[in-house]
Amino acid sequence: MSGAAKYRILVTEPVAEEGLNLLRREGFDVRVELGPEPDRLIELVEDAHGLIVRGATRVTAKVLEASRALKIVGRAGSGVDNIDLAAATARGVVVVNTPGGNSVSVAELALGLMLACARKICHADGRLKSGQWVKKECRGIELNGKTIGIVGMGRIGRQVAKRAVAFGMKVLGYDPFIAKEKISELGAEPVDLPDLLERSHVVTLHVPLTERSRAIIDAEAISRMRSDAILINTSRGGLVDERALLEALDSGRLWAAGLDAFENEPNPLPELVGHPRVVATPHIGASTREAQEQVGYHVASTIADYLLRGELRNAVNYTSVSAEQMHRIQPYLVLAERLGAFCSQIAVGRMKRLEFTYGGDLARESYGLLTDRALCGGLRPFLNDFDVNPVSARTLAADRGMEVVEAAESGPAGKSPSMAIVMKGESGVVSVVGGLSGQGRPRLLEVDGIPLDAPLEGTIVFLRPADVPGVVGKLGSYLGDRSINITNLALQTDGKGSAVAVASVEGPVTREIVYGLRQFAEIPFSRLVRLAS
Repeated sequence: MSGAAKYRILVTEPVAEEGLNLLRREGFDVRVELGPEPDRLIELVEDAHGLIVRGATRVTAKVLEASRALKIVGRAGSGVDNIDLAAATARGVVVVNTPGGNSVSVAELALGLMLACARKICHADGRLKSGQWVKKECRGIELNGKTIGIVGMGRIGRQVAKRAVAFGMKVLGYDPFIAKEKISELGAEPVDLPDLLERSHVVTLHVPLTERSRAIIDAEAISRMRSDAILINTSRGGLVDERALLEALDSGRLWAAGLDAFENEPNPLPELVGHPRVVATPHIGASTREAQEQVGYHVASTIADYLLRGELRNAVNYTSVSAEQMHRIQPYLVLAERLGAFCSQIAVGRMKRLEFTYGGDLARESYGLLTDRALCGGLRPFLNDFDVNPVSARTLAADRGMEVVEAAESGPAGKSPSMAIVMKGESGVVSVVGGLSGQGRPRLLEVDGIPLDAPLEGTIVFLRPADVPGVVGKLGSYLGDRSINITNLALQTDGKGSAVAVASVEGPVTREIVYGLRQFAEIPFSRLVRLAS
């Protein structure tokens, strides 16, 4: 009997036959039952060692508790919001996924939409099918010699760049989280967003939807674009202000748009989808036979390698640490993630070097785990389409040209544990220090060398105000007029004219409201920070 014969793999959603055959060849007992009801899933998972799902199966704490032998859950795809990660971790069940399996498919669709827009393919096809042989109104433009601007140089953006070069196009690349050197290595000219918009004949979006990227293509951005430009979006609908785009297309301000993602799915704006200058598809970027085969094969091979050989790839929740050590550092893992998230959200521009320093008793722990969690906190607000987790965080940082440095601060035993982060980037340096309160809650203890004491939780308005009277009054009045309540305020100065303020707030606060504080001469810098509570 092979080693695999003792393992049963339960499959509850359609997976490419290539993946299932791989498991069978390895000797696994593969049981396929598609779409089971929750009660039936609980029955089926009882004696399963591995579980393969897509996005529809809900792997809840109740399901996990019912399993006696489950060792690994494999997600054929990237998102794992249908899996209770905390419950899986508590039961020692590894959760893996298959990031990047659809990159080529999405990139090819972007190129297809670009060609369809440039050559008016859909319009010409429709006319001919209606019995009309027209050519003049179907005259398009060549892509050869044109400039393409790629917003987001991650996995998909890189695939687009490679294919655009083959088309004879000049490639511009913008990504605030990837070093310029990395972008240049991909054959693209690194530029800022306004420059990209102004110079590109084609602008294509390949970034996750975050608070910062929402409506990245709004009326102002469109006003910077060429009148003969084509906009392509195969990423997320919220990246584009659809009303502003519609107005630009109606007025002839843009040549065309190719859209595979919309603000409201599956009910997109009818006027936009039906516009003669728009080529629209129903979010089919990953809907290819090859993409589905890849994720199916990859999740099957990942499960086989883990169960038979102990090799682990693309783990979402795996941490190698003893139960005793986890008990000691658990509160500091929360601190690390929130401190990293706070630091990255107040930083400006690309980060090139991240320094983590651990003091007190933390210097004697396995602080690499804390660094991983801090990186998760720092990257997650901007890469929420990626699976940012303690296993992948360092790779994602390295892919973006970020150098990670760790150090232990020497000191006497018993010294209060602390954690410091210094982010060095093209636009300056940001430093923060954090610790725990007497109740074990994360606290912010220092920003840019200025000591303070503020809770690291919830919604925060961060300011770098001038050291002059009246700042607190203007902040309170401005937020109060907008029904936003300040629940805690820490404001400290360095005695040399600089100050920092950290205001915990409740109410309908938005990034635009916080940026509006810059109308006051005393508040030249303001940022909205969102942390877990």
